[in-house]
Amino acid sequence: MAHFKMCAGKVFFVSLILLVLLPLALLGKFPVADLPAPLLADANRVLRVYNTDVIINGPGSFKVITEEAITVLNENGKGPDWLVINYDSHTTARFIEGSIYDASGKEIKKIRRRDLLATSNFQDFSLFEDSRVLLYRPLVTTYPYTVHCRYEQEHTRGMYYSWTFSPLPCYNTSAEEATLKVTHPETLAVIYRSYKVDSVNEFTTRNEGSNFVKQWRISQKSAVLSEHQSPGIERAVPWVGFATTHFEFAGYQGSNSSWNEFGRWVYSLIAGRD
Repeated sequence: MAHFKMCAGKVFFVSLILLVLLPLALLGKFPVADLPAPLLADANRVLRVYNTDVIINGPGSFKVITEEAITVLNENGKGPDWLVINYDSHTTARFIEGSIYDASGKEIKKIRRRDLLATSNFQDFSLFEDSRVLLYRPLVTTYPYTVHCRYEQEHTRGMYYSWTFSPLPCYNTSAEEATLKVTHPETLAVIYRSYKVDSVNEFTTRNEGSNFVKQWRISQKSAVLSEHQSPGIERAVPWVGFATTHFEFAGYQGSNSSWNEFGRWVYSLIAGRD
């Protein structure tokens, strides 16, 4: 009898948990009804989540982990809803997970790795490139819908160029929340350049063991309307650019500390090969 009471108590406890969690599950993810009016004004799409985690291991390697969710509001919003992951002989790409949700936040399709197409990223102005992409285009014709995905890129080379983070990558796009986190060894300095950062909501720095961490959080950014002869989007929105002071690429060591030092590295690549 005592055992029956104990089991009945467990069943009641489990049932209570299910009653609490079930309404939360029915709410769905990224419902469009939750978007405030300012984010819908002049917007064809909304970045619901755009999180970039950059882990710099040293001058010769770094990893980028990305999570993004894009709500496509109308036909003009198609384009950035494509999942595009770049890779090449010095970069490996790994797709982690992805899903498509309807306007209410109900999942209508789960994106698998086999759904992605691996193809060349050959540019029409180049004679040869080894750059490739993993891409996926949702076959959805009912608007609005949301594409959510997570992926990572492992780079076996250094930052010989500036990596740029912007919550608004193009016109007529608003952002609900975006974060950038950069982690690097204290022994390797990182150069930062930013634009319109006074409109950034949060900025923090801290130490994690022998690593130094900088983090930005940007939220509730309205879309910038595209007009005739508008300048590049980088002139109208906040962004953060960064690179390590020293880097290594295929055994060639270089420096970003000045244009003169960077030029020395470029010269070392072609020295004696003319």
